[in-house]
Amino acid sequence: MWVTEILADKLGRIPMDEPIQEMELPGKPHDVVADPDDGVWVSLWGANQIARVSGDGGEVVTIDLPPGSEPHGLAIGPDGAPWVALESGYALRMPT
Repeated sequence: MWVTEILADKLGRIPMDEPIQEMELPGKPHDVVADPDDGVWVSLWGANQIARVSGDGGEVVTIDLPPGSEPHGLAIGPDGAPWVALESGYALRMPT
């Protein structure tokens, strides 16, 4: 299970048989959603970025969004592509 720790600026991973793991990301992790490839997408509020984190937390790839985007909510579409809701009033489908 993955959780965002907004006040701590961290993403948390709670494995079934290991201690809780925490990782720092640029910006404030705001929302997290699992994808069909055993990873998660995280919106990074205050950084105009989203991040894709591998299922084991070992790989983090950040994607820059336009200035002023302020990403918040995330969803995975029926085709497996992530969508991100922006405070600027738009929703973006991210390429897979």
